[in-house]
Amino acid sequence: MPGHDLESFIKDVCCVEGGGVHLRHELSRNSTIRIGGKAMAWCVPENVDALAGIRRALTVYAVPYKVVGMGSNILFPDEDVEKAIISLSFPSFRDICLENGLVRAGAGLRMNELLSFSCRKGLTGFEGLAGIPGTIGGALVKNASCEGSISDHLVKVLLMDGAGNMRWVSKDEMGFGYRSSSILSDEVVVEGVFSIKEDDPDNVRSRVRDSFLRKMRKQPLEGLSLGSVFKNPEGMMAWELVDQVGMRGYRSGGAVVSVKHANFILNGSGARAEDVKNIIGEAQRRIRAEFGMTLELEIEVL
Repeated sequence: MPGHDLESFIKDVCCVEGGGVHLRHELSRNSTIRIGGKAMAWCVPENVDALAGIRRALTVYAVPYKVVGMGSNILFPDEDVEKAIISLSFPSFRDICLENGLVRAGAGLRMNELLSFSCRKGLTGFEGLAGIPGTIGGALVKNASCEGSISDHLVKVLLMDGAGNMRWVSKDEMGFGYRSSSILSDEVVVEGVFSIKEDDPDNVRSRVRDSFLRKMRKQPLEGLSLGSVFKNPEGMMAWELVDQVGMRGYRSGGAVVSVKHANFILNGSGARAEDVKNIIGEAQRRIRAEFGMTLELEIEVL
């Protein structure tokens, strides 16, 4: 480790490689449920070269780090996180363009930005993803879906490994499954390429609006949450299991199970990560006792 302190080292690395950094950054600001302590450093590389350089430097000096999108499915802890958090929020990671009938979208592009682009250009295929928070990168890692999957129209993905090497991976090589892909833990999605058909922009807007309104009627999209908490067991719906064991409206501290959709946990008022974890644990305990199964998490608990 260099002679100066760790935080100064991370700041120097980001400066040299290219990018901004915020020390002791409040993670709750970058969480869709508004929960989390402080990260040792919040690093924002300005391009793929900077991302590769920062990751290499942190690895060489054994500084733990995590790459995130917009924090839409990560439960950050209440206590401080002694890691560097790398955010792909710089504009260069949020590029989107249409080339020869293919949509190229950066990993940091938010889902709503993808849908806005599709509406403007009259591109159909993404409408069913309306209302899903997060970025393209995170959506591809988890194969986000609702009325269709992010992978349905995928052609290929650009991945970066821990050493900064880049490789294109075809859809067939991605090993997509329910809420899963074959992307390795040290690999970061840089870009996705999609094959999309053209349609009248007004028709696309109408379908996006209809999809969003359908979700609004069933899901608490207006609240602070991490989206669906549990994966659906094969042939079953997680929300029904949570509901059947009496967890709808269940509270722990400032967190509460949504009465609108029992697979959502909301930050009702001043919720902490421990409150959310208490609810998760209680739901799993009741379902295990009642049905003999353990629900798997769809969210990530850091």
